[in-house]
Amino acid sequence: MTKLLINNPQGLQELIDISSGGGYYDPTKILWDERIDGAMPEITLGGMTRVGGSLVLDNNLLAASIASKLTIAKNVLIAKIDFDVDAIYTAVIGRKDTEYIKSEEHALAYIAANYTGTVPAFVQDYATSEGQTAAWAADAIAAKATAWRTAQASMRANRLQHKADARGAASIAALDVIQAAWVAYVAAIKASLGI
Repeated sequence: MTKLLINNPQGLQELIDISSGGGYYDPTKILWDERIDGAMPEITLGGMTRVGGSLVLDNNLLAASIASKLTIAKNVLIAKIDFDVDAIYTAVIGRKDTEYIKSEEHALAYIAANYTGTVPAFVQDYATSEGQTAAWAADAIAAKATAWRTAQASMRANRLQHKADARGAASIAALDVIQAAWVAYVAAIKASLGI
């Protein structure tokens, strides 16, 4: 395999392997081709520039590359945070959000009426399906709704905080710490919700 040092479409430097007859789709992005230029010299990805027949380290280019990688990594983590929360919502309520809201309203109204009067439809449906009393169904719906509301509040607070932390991260290492904390939080909230 032959190595090429290229500036990829995202503006980052990358080492790629190609077969002897292979190439890169944009020859203007190739900084070094071992087939033409000889063995790959010692390089620092992101900071190399070609001066004549040599590769030299450009510290300004390296700093810009590090900043670009950090920006990309921040955007990826922020998108992951939103995706993870959306996945939890889908796993817990799917497309039944209005049904759950109505069930909660009916249960709370029945509890507020001291379990008297006409049993609301969403409470009665659940009681019947579980072979339980209307009071049991109202309490079960209310308890589940309270647990979900608590989880929602926690997810919102943690989502917003982790995204803010990600935006403010000064390095990839700092971003890795934020991501590890997020992954641990997601595992904990999923366990608390039984998903």
